[in-house]
Amino acid sequence: MSDEFYPQRLRWSSDRGGIAKTPTKQVRLSPGEPPQQLQVIPDIEFIDYIPAIHLYRVRTKFHGERDMEDHEIGAAREALQALTEGV
Repeated sequence: MSDEFYPQRLRWSSDRGGIAKTPTKQVRLSPGEPPQQLQVIPDIEFIDYIPAIHLYRVRTKFHGERDMEDHEIGAAREALQALTEGV
């Protein structure tokens, strides 16, 4: 899925990095360690948060890819806001 199709998106992977995007701001995210706001999700390797289509996916080192739990969706929402503030 292209980042351009969605007004808000948080996509990150440990090996490729990603993007934090709102309608007015866009920030590239580096690979490696997850952004600080996402470290509440243990062993995170990948996240894709697209609220417009209710897509909330996460992959962790030991549990594979799955739908996010409610607290993880909240963390993703907060991370997107924090990562795009003041840019």
